[in-house]
Amino acid sequence: MVYQLAGTFTLLSCLISMWHMTAHLRKMNQPDVQRRILAILWMSPIYAITSWFSLVFHSAEGYLAIIKDGYESYIIYQFLSFCIAVLGKGDRNAVVDLLARRADHMTPPFRLFGVFEICCSCCRPDPYVNDRALADAILLQCQFFALQFVFFRPLTTTAMVVLDKLQYYGLGTGPTDYRSPQFYIVIVQNVSIFVAFAGLLKFYHAVDQDLAWCRPFAKFLCIKGVVFMT
Repeated sequence: MVYQLAGTFTLLSCLISMWHMTAHLRKMNQPDVQRRILAILWMSPIYAITSWFSLVFHSAEGYLAIIKDGYESYIIYQFLSFCIAVLGKGDRNAVVDLLARRADHMTPPFRLFGVFEICCSCCRPDPYVNDRALADAILLQCQFFALQFVFFRPLTTTAMVVLDKLQYYGLGTGPTDYRSPQFYIVIVQNVSIFVAFAGLLKFYHAVDQDLAWCRPFAKFLCIKGVVFMT
């Protein structure tokens, strides 16, 4: 009964998502924006199907988690790309120009040891020749913060699955033991998530008035809702 009920909702989720996707495909008036929307809409059927398979084939749950977490990280980056595409109509330079007009209200990127730009007030700021250069650096930093999540999330999930399958905990007695590799992998995951969200929030606070009409925060909550409920 549980499998049938879960399968019914999985099918409904896929049908509703496909209906929305076909609507966009029939009227591809803004391809730069709608391609991002299609990528985000794919999240619902992918999560529904992998969750249902995890319920039916419990032994494959770990491998399916790699697919789910990998696509989650991809969607986080696509959501930022969606916001950029909405603002610039597919033109990144237009977004940079928009940010340049708000340069006085934005925190400039900082460099770690003069090399890596991060959001850290204790690091030395890098001088910028004009507001546009500053805006371009801020946008690039936000994109990098979101993109690193695409790299680390599937990598750390794969490592966790492999270690759990091997039941290897290093010198520890379990995955929550500070002497086990799983403990530090979880720390890396959380730091990566924090950095990605920091990039999203920094961009959102810079352009919240320009994006108010499409309510991006509510859309982001829907994306995270899919993650938490599956």
